[in-house]
Amino acid sequence: MKANIGLFGFGVVGQGFYHILSQKNGSAPGRIARICVRSRDKQRSLPAQHFTFDPADILDDPDITHVVELTDRPEDAFRIVQQALQRGKMVISANKKMLSDRLGEISELQGQFPGALLYEASACGSIPVFQNLERYYAHDEVHRIQGIFNGSTNYILTQMTEQGLSYAAALAQAQALGFAETEPALDVDAHDPASKLALLTAHALGCPVTPEAIFRFGIRTIQPADIAFAARQGRKIRLLGQATLLPDGRLEAWVLPAFVPVDSPFYALNNEYNGVQIESKYMENQVLSGKGAGSLPTGFAVLGDLAASVRPGHTGYTRMQLARSTRPDTDTLLHLYLHFPDAVSRALLPELVPETQENTVAGLQVRGRVALHHLMARRQALLDAGVFLARWEDRN
Repeated sequence: MKANIGLFGFGVVGQGFYHILSQKNGSAPGRIARICVRSRDKQRSLPAQHFTFDPADILDDPDITHVVELTDRPEDAFRIVQQALQRGKMVISANKKMLSDRLGEISELQGQFPGALLYEASACGSIPVFQNLERYYAHDEVHRIQGIFNGSTNYILTQMTEQGLSYAAALAQAQALGFAETEPALDVDAHDPASKLALLTAHALGCPVTPEAIFRFGIRTIQPADIAFAARQGRKIRLLGQATLLPDGRLEAWVLPAFVPVDSPFYALNNEYNGVQIESKYMENQVLSGKGAGSLPTGFAVLGDLAASVRPGHTGYTRMQLARSTRPDTDTLLHLYLHFPDAVSRALLPELVPETQENTVAGLQVRGRVALHHLMARRQALLDAGVFLARWEDRN
């Protein structure tokens, strides 16, 4: 079977997917029949006859078997996916925000209509994490998934560590290279990796969770003093997401900077590279790594979904059927490093039990322990005060 494709969106990922597909010639699993875009004024790299501005030209075309949704607006993306599924089409999407926010609705749609949805490109770029969970972990019991899920922040942290750049300079460089958006809040405030972790948690652990239920603290407040502190301890700072299904059925989920030791699988992952560690009952620890951003790596993940969708008998994801009810664990005692700019900001977290602390010209640097629910209650106040915090990763 060859797919007849209607493509929505022709940005970085859309162009990467188009380029890869066009290079396959006769071996391609399908062909793009029409591309729907929003702007009539934008200059395109293809002739005008390839494009339409009316979604109905794709959605209502009975000859189009596959819809590939690569737009950047979550609400638009959901309408496209919803209508395509209702028409019985195979759908491929990379919109992690839309998927993580509306996964329950989308699952219901797939149960009502014959269409199916795949979204490998929505998390970790080129890493085939959903396919691995579906195929190789089909009969295993995953109890933890963790990793670096955001290439923009990993690039910034790498440049601060390896090149000695300030946060502002590293962010500007990431924006110039196209790794970070002009408004970088989704990345640096950890919204993007929280959306990806929500999707991965649903597939890996069978636990549906919204991004809002995941505690997150990004890297916006990081200072060179924090990078230097990590170096003195033989560690690097990485933005890690982690979800753990506890034995009593509670779910622990967060996205936090972390001081990772040299024996961590994430220590050597630099720049836009992502990494995922899956811990399970039978296969124990497996680590996957690869480029987490970029036109061609992400476009290739879309192609992987397309190839999977045309295989006989493919009906979408099955691990989503394992969904179980869980309650969040907010009593977890976190081992943290915190950098308080002054005494006033230190007073914002009186529950912190310090183990070590040092007064420096940059402020008070403390290692200690505090319950997650205290951090949740004071998250915004800590951010407003310029506090940086990171989980102190215990050595393996």
